[in-house]
Amino acid sequence: TSTQATYPKLNLIPETYRAKAADEKEFGSKSNGFGYTARALIERRITSNWSVGAAIDIQQAEDYTPSHGMLYVRYSQAGWQGDMDSPPQVLTPYADW
Repeated sequence: TSTQATYPKLNLIPETYRAKAADEKEFGSKSNGFGYTARALIERRITSNWSVGAAIDIQQAEDYTPSHGMLYVRYSQAGWQGDMDSPPQVLTPYADW
């Protein structure tokens, strides 16, 4: 990363602190590392309209491990008994916290 201002939008800082905030810097650096991601997903049809599933997403890197797990229930208005998607397409979450 490159060196950059800690507070790039000085107009958001109270006027009495702007001069000091303008001098604050975040210093850049270079690094490298190794990480991996593993994902698994399983889905099972219960009826022609209802399916249940579970998914896990494991990510590992130095100082960064945003792993997720999810259980879900899927409902299809148009019931269907054909083949399911392979691999299953997991639902996209509305929010992440």
